Amino acid sequence: MNRRTFLAGTAASLSSAQPQPQRTNVLFILADQWRFSAFTHAQDPNVRTPNFDRFAQQGMHFARTYAANPVCTPNRSCILTGRYSHQHGMIHNDIMLPPSEHCMPQVFSDAGYATHYVGKWHMDGEPRPGFVPPGWRRRGIQTFEGFNRGHFYPTGAQYFTSEGQLLHPQVYEPTYQADLAMSFMKRNRTHPFFCYLSWGPPHTPYKPPQKWKVYDPEKIEWRENVL
Repeated sequence: MNRRTFLAGTAASLSSAQPQPQRTNVLFILADQWRFSAFTHAQDPNVRTPNFDRFAQQGMHFARTYAANPVCTPNRSCILTGRYSHQHGMIHNDIMLPPSEHCMPQVFSDAGYATHYVGKWHMDGEPRPGFVPPGWRRRGIQTFEGFNRGHFYPTGAQYFTSEGQLLHPQVYEPTYQADLAMSFMKRNRTHPFFCYLSWGPPHTPYKPPQKWKVYDPEKIEWRENVL
């Protein structure tokens, strides 16, 4: 055994003897059709976003981020793949992300994380609401509580279980989806996890339950570029 082999073996044994650092859990939340200026911390006088403000203070806050595409399916695909629309081919809505694309949840799953998805997917073609089946079409997501496309929150929630059962809980959809995400995280307290929570609002049809109608249209302060 030469010196180099000995040192390499010693370093490896020392490394394995060290306690492994606790891996960071990841909660990724996507709100449909939300712009940076529409936050309290962005000084918009029309909005009140105390929970998002807390996320900005306690989580990862990027001061300069940009949507890679202004259309739903393409931009969701950009987020999942880390690539531009012309690279992954998702250039308009209601088409399926090619199976060749390597996606963010796959990286976490390969690293031993529990991966979970809640909410709207919109990368599995035209089916509405559409069950996204296990396998490559989930892109590394191990358990899935959601649907392919659509917005149902004015009349309650709608989603498929991970096994494919379609449910219609009569609860405001974002609230119910948040509960599903929290249940997953609680089940994985002792295991590293990646949880992707995809809310529908403030996307059309802009008809929240009465409890959530907190804005008066007559008091909106229009931006200077609104004609």
